[in-house]
Amino acid sequence: MDPDGHRPVSEKYRRLSDQEIITSFKNLGFSPYPVKGSIPDRLEAIISHLGLTKTMSIDKAIELAQQQIKKK
Repeated sequence: MDPDGHRPVSEKYRRLSDQEIITSFKNLGFSPYPVKGSIPDRLEAIISHLGLTKTMSIDKAIELAQQQIKKK
């Protein structure tokens, strides 16, 4: 296992998993909104898509989240 606690997965498994998640969302009546790119890029896209107001910079939010993960 990698030091971050995650095992690498094959691209085939990742594609199948993504498709299952998208299908499940659609079956529940949701419209998935896929985002790509770096973590900051994905956060910017999600914030924009949901019309949220930022209360701190993306970089600061990522830093705080990483600190919380390290505490666990």
